[in-house]
Amino acid sequence: MIKDILKKYKHKMKYCVNLFLKSILKIRTGRISPNILNEIYIDYYGVKTLISKISNILVKDSNTLKINAFDNSLNKLIEKSIIKSNLGLNPIIVNNSIIVPIPSLTQERRQELLKLTKQESEKYKILIRNLRRDVNNLIKKKLKNKIISENEEKLFQKKNQNFTDFYIDEINNNFLKKEKEIMSL
Repeated sequence: MIKDILKKYKHKMKYCVNLFLKSILKIRTGRISPNILNEIYIDYYGVKTLISKISNILVKDSNTLKINAFDNSLNKLIEKSIIKSNLGLNPIIVNNSIIVPIPSLTQERRQELLKLTKQESEKYKILIRNLRRDVNNLIKKKLKNKIISENEEKLFQKKNQNFTDFYIDEINNNFLKKEKEIMSL
């Protein structure tokens, strides 16, 4: 019973790490990537749709993305969505494509991106710690109701702490990788 609870919460902690990885993918590093546009939506005939689902996003050169919408009538909507995204990008419609020039990162912008990445890592570490707290409360409840012994309680809390430490370390390691990417020239 407790093992099932631990297993369930272990999966939730792993899911938090995956969400963290997904969230930092859109944070730009020194290398240009179509991933920075992954979380931008448009209103596509009344349905909120990702730009990546209705177009091809290509790396044109080291500082430019090129978007080819499957329906050229959507170019204006895509352009407006990119501008509203607060990514600091100014797309230009050229013929039937959208060109998105990506400015080089200044040291100041790198610091801002690093701060944003740090905030994301802290947010997901807090989620993992909250999961740990929930499990510990469930374990204490089982002890109080005499479903488990004190020795079992200590054992399960130790396992829970080990899971927590492992997934917090995962987030820290991925944060350090991202930090290195952001700060490299």
